[in-house]
Amino acid sequence: MDIVKYDWRLSAEQPFVYDWQRYDGDFHFPGYDMHGDLHLLMMRRGSFTTDIGNRRFTFQPGDLILIAPWEVHGNYTVSGATELLSVTVFGNSLRHGLSAAAPRLDALLHLMPEERMKRLRNVECIAIAARHAQTLLRERRPVPVAEAERIAIHDFSFSSMESALEFIRIQKLFAELLRQIDDLEPYFGQRDAANRLAPALRLLESGSELPLTGARAARRCNLSRGYFDILFKKIYGMSFYTYELQYRLKRAEADLRGGRYSIKEIAQRQGFADASHFSRTFKKYYALAPSDYPPRQHGQ
Repeated sequence: MDIVKYDWRLSAEQPFVYDWQRYDGDFHFPGYDMHGDLHLLMMRRGSFTTDIGNRRFTFQPGDLILIAPWEVHGNYTVSGATELLSVTVFGNSLRHGLSAAAPRLDALLHLMPEERMKRLRNVECIAIAARHAQTLLRERRPVPVAEAERIAIHDFSFSSMESALEFIRIQKLFAELLRQIDDLEPYFGQRDAANRLAPALRLLESGSELPLTGARAARRCNLSRGYFDILFKKIYGMSFYTYELQYRLKRAEADLRGGRYSIKEIAQRQGFADASHFSRTFKKYYALAPSDYPPRQHGQ
């Protein structure tokens, strides 16, 4: 069962996807995600603990979780009965739709995660998001994607016309949230810094050079290695070496779930020296050997 999605292939033609997750008992998933789209998760009930960047957060009913593009997130734990609704959005399309409000979105996304979540934890934002979620769940029938003993994941299907109208509603959601956040002055320097790192992230995403060294990434961005390292850690909260390794492990985790490749083949595909090196590294981050992954759920 594919618990966590990795790459939605969002684009201007398909700018969003909803994801409704329901957990009926304690659950832990050790993996991480990093991708160019942004997440907004709306906590409906229960307790959800996850890493964002280099910090660990616990969220309760009503909380909003906003994940910036390329921000590392995951290693999550759910306690008891928990339900959350997630919308993942293609950032360029959202910025275009927000028009003059787009710089405020960028300012919010480039805050440190703890400050970003603090800004969203106000009565007005919580009420706006709750109304959006209630309307969606009332009007759309969720389509099962994966189910096990303690977890169910659903998507929502839309026709092309319905999708266009729903994306307008998503843009309105973000615009209303941004209007409720005080002291959110656009800071173009942070956005410019992230843009300067984008070529390295696109190269990493392409998978054409694995492993991707910091020196090669810095050259792609036309930056000195020293300045690249400083800028990357400032924006993403960790070294490029750590980020790149976690990205390759996420690709390897997707390969393991797919079941098409041997462990030796996966090690080669994802740029590890050999199967032994890959196995040791994977176990360090996922607490399971590749041969035991994915973990089996009861009833499977």
